Amino acid sequence: MKQVMKMFPVVFTLLGLLSSCVSVEKYNLRRTQPISVKKLQKDIDYVQKNLYSRHPDYDYYTPKPVLDARFDSLRKAVNHPMTANEFYVSLSPVIAQVHQGHMATLPAPMKVSRERKKYLKTMGASPLQQFDYKWEEHRLFVIRNRSADSAIQKGWELVAINQLSVQDIYKKYAQTFSSDGYNQTALPGFFARRIPTFYNEELGQQDSLSYTFKTKEGELVVKEIKRAQKNPAAKSGLADSAKNQLVKKDSAVSDTTALAKKEQEKLKQQKNKEERSNKALYGYDATKKEYIRNLKFYGKDSTLAYLKVAQFSEGKYKKAYTKLFDSIQKAKAEVLVLDLRDNPGGRAMEVTELYRYFADSSFKLYAPSKVSSKSSLLNAGFYSKMPKAIWPFFSIYYPFYAVHRFVNTKKHKDGSYYYSGMNGNRWKTPHEKAFKGKVYLLVNGGSFSAACLMASRLSVLPNVTVVGEETGGDFNGTVAGIMPVLSLPNSNIIWRIGLMHVRPVNRTDVKGRGIFPDQAFTQSVKDIIEDKDKAMNWILEEEHL
Repeated sequence: MKQVMKMFPVVFTLLGLLSSCVSVEKYNLRRTQPISVKKLQKDIDYVQKNLYSRHPDYDYYTPKPVLDARFDSLRKAVNHPMTANEFYVSLSPVIAQVHQGHMATLPAPMKVSRERKKYLKTMGASPLQQFDYKWEEHRLFVIRNRSADSAIQKGWELVAINQLSVQDIYKKYAQTFSSDGYNQTALPGFFARRIPTFYNEELGQQDSLSYTFKTKEGELVVKEIKRAQKNPAAKSGLADSAKNQLVKKDSAVSDTTALAKKEQEKLKQQKNKEERSNKALYGYDATKKEYIRNLKFYGKDSTLAYLKVAQFSEGKYKKAYTKLFDSIQKAKAEVLVLDLRDNPGGRAMEVTELYRYFADSSFKLYAPSKVSSKSSLLNAGFYSKMPKAIWPFFSIYYPFYAVHRFVNTKKHKDGSYYYSGMNGNRWKTPHEKAFKGKVYLLVNGGSFSAACLMASRLSVLPNVTVVGEETGGDFNGTVAGIMPVLSLPNSNIIWRIGLMHVRPVNRTDVKGRGIFPDQAFTQSVKDIIEDKDKAMNWILEEEHL
């Protein structure tokens, strides 16, 4: 009897694993099976209802009658059963007509079995995640290679993966996303970054893929790209222990050598500790092996400081900026270049803090954010983004969140509701280490969201010159802030929707466009291959450096 009882946990575990595998297989099989017209029509109704009731200013760029007509046309087109992918390709262009870059749709995700998850934890990046690309003149070029095959060079064109051409991917998915407003500068980068998603949807998760490249000489080269191996954990301690056991007792090791090794180990540990501290402080992109916030100086007397901020999402930004601008002040730099190129945005609070180092007087960075109703921010979809184990703890915090959002959302004279509880809605003063000299602001189509809000405010300062390319985000703001992620009831398509129209205090009469540069430059694939930065070179020439 005891032996039988001992078998119960094993049996239940096996049954659980079997049930999990079966449910995963069934779910993934349903992804490829046609969904009835009735169910697809319900998903269209679900999207239209939520868009009109929850998304503020959904008709800001495209009038409501035009959107109504697009939804009606979609309903007529969905007159036969479709797979989730087929429906996604039909639905997402309609959502993209709202022209809000934060609002994104993704194909119904594939599920992965427990065994597969365990395996993936032991492995590195998938084949689709080992390259960065640039979309230029309707061709996709490699600009960063993280694969084990170092022969693949920057500037090679990706032609196909598993014989599925990039051109076919573009034709199918190019209309499934949009930037903010009417500008086009963000779209090439959006497409290039979504390449892994689109190919994963077409080919499924695979550990090995056949890539077809075209070299700079025009030769077609086929390469097999495998899932990366994780670097084996360092076992120096174990190795040292094993070596020590092999050393004979009568072997003499000088005290000087032992002390030297001990000192080296101590220095190494100290260096590693400092490195970990800096990564936590300034933020670190492990994929690119670069700090998120990076400062360097040009000129014999460090007269020009260059500050690159890659994003506003990681690191201890308050302490980081204090240290960075302290260094700029001590160097007595007269010119500062702030590089926000390819910065996709992040924390609005961080942008407010960073602007304090450029402001010449007290300021409010953001106007009150327009929302769809008094209570629209209460249903923010937080629970869907976190593990169920955390729900009880978050439930303690949620009432405070709800009260703050509700109290700070008020109806204005125009009849609309506005939320004014953001940090940037309050008056701020310039930082004591604020930079007073000449500023160059570098931007491009990849400058988006919070980065665009920062650029919008900086661009109106008299000491700032904007250099580069029109930003991908709208000068006048973006619908983002709180963005619940919804799953359509029948097709399981993922849909992210913004709830706050975040707007800078200063605005332009030019609707739907980004911040235009005072001095225009674009970076081509050829420039990237040659490590040529025309915008930065122009600044250095202007400053005679």
